Amino acid sequence: MKKIVFVFVCIFVCLLGFEGCKKNELQETKGVVTHLKVHKDTLLSARILVDGDTLLFNMEEARIIGNLFVKGDSVKVNYIEGNGDTLRAFVVSVIAKPINEITPSVAVSDTIITAPAQQEE
Repeated sequence: MKKIVFVFVCIFVCLLGFEGCKKNELQETKGVVTHLKVHKDTLLSARILVDGDTLLFNMEEARIIGNLFVKGDSVKVNYIEGNGDTLRAFVVSVIAKPINEITPSVAVSDTIITAPAQQEE
């Protein structure tokens, strides 16, 4: 009986050890920026809406690819778990919005009307 209890305790301790040594893996998500916390010229944190959930990212270690993002921009974030509810962002890429090209229609029959030149006397 003592051997069986000892085996179960050993297995339990091993499982706890494996769970405690679990590494934080780099994860990626895409979302829309809803709030930025800035102090002077330093970006401290950002809230990003991802599939209906708002995630809070610590941006102190983040590298921003492209341009700085503002509220309403779409971003792709590579992150790991942080302290409590905060996630640690490492790479933040701004997802560019598609360009809307405007092609003006050219009217062939239109003529350009100009004012007559003024002559000085």
